[in-house]
Amino acid sequence: MVTNDQSIEVRLQPQSTRDIEHFVDTICDQLFINDAYYGNILISVTTFFEELLRYPGNNHVVITYHTDHQKVSISFNPVDNQLIKTFEESMENVKNTGNEVDKLGFLLGTLVDHIEFDDRDKVTLEFDISALHNKVFQHRQTQLNSYFNHTIEEQLKKSDDQL
Repeated sequence: MVTNDQSIEVRLQPQSTRDIEHFVDTICDQLFINDAYYGNILISVTTFFEELLRYPGNNHVVITYHTDHQKVSISFNPVDNQLIKTFEESMENVKNTGNEVDKLGFLLGTLVDHIEFDDRDKVTLEFDISALHNKVFQHRQTQLNSYFNHTIEEQLKKSDDQL
């Protein structure tokens, strides 16, 4: 069973990247997220964390995950207000320039479906996984229909009936 609102608190130090990677691995395994979505989530989360390392102020960050099986939301709290302000400005005019924050904005604007800035110290990255689950649902529905059609045909053959 998938547990929502899982959190991890990590120190803002480069070695914590492994903890974050493990956290993302766990989320994606629990939700059966395929490699393409997994790559987007992992790159986005680790890249944002690496940007947090550049802004001193806090010595830790809490990363929280939540899903409704339509989207996955991963929040970082607290985030330095200066980073949020700079990042919001770069998101308004997303382009790939030499500026590190603009690169981050361009990358996250490409990989993340929605970015939300809350309470002036929290950033949430949202990933739409509904297509993934719809595809799985459609595949299972097709298999189930095939099974029932086959079962009905077999029963009719045994009874020597006509369909």
